[in-house]
This record gives sequence, C-alpha cells and structure tokens, in this order.
Amino acid sequence: QRTGHCPDELTFLGVLTACNHSGLVHEGLRYLDQMKHSFGLKPNFKHYACVIDMLGRVGLLDKALRVVKEEMSEEPDVGIWNSLLSSCRIHQKLEMGEKVA
Repeated sequence: QRTGHCPDELTFLGVLTACNHSGLVHEGLRYLDQMKHSFGLKPNFKHYACVIDMLGRVGLLDKALRVVKEEMSEEPDVGIWNSLLSSCRIHQKLEMGEKVA
C-alpha cells in the first residue's frame, strides 16, 4: 500500500492462506477485517474457506461455525462442512460435529 498499490482479492487470499498455515489466527482475522472495511473488498468463497479452516485448526469451532452462518453470503459446500467435521473430530467436539453433520 505504501508503494501506491492496493491489494486485491488474490493478494488477500495469499495472505490468509499464509496465516492459516502458520497458525496466525488473530492476524488472519485482522486481514479479513481489513479486506472488508479498509479496502472495500468482498471476501469470496475461497477466502471464507481458508478462514474456516484456519479457525478449525486451532479449535475455534464456535467462531468457525459463526462465520459460516453469519458472514458467508454463499451457501457452504461439502468442503466447508467436511473441514468443520474434521476439526470437530480432531478437537473431540462431538456434539458440535453432530450439529454440523
């Protein structure tokens, strides 16, 4: 941004993916917020899939489910639900897994 270039959707997808694979959850959520509010970009399905996976990896399953239900404008696909189910299994959140299934 300092060089006069504004990040686009693809840039944010790369940053969110890096945060996901590095365990930088708070930073990833901050970038998602910046994408929406600072740059006026609308996150797409891939952005949300990345964020949901990121939250699921660290066990923030309630937050991940809230993102699915409250923030996604598109209907989640089987990949989103599988990601949540897998995270429920890994973190032994069986009740939530039953709700998601």
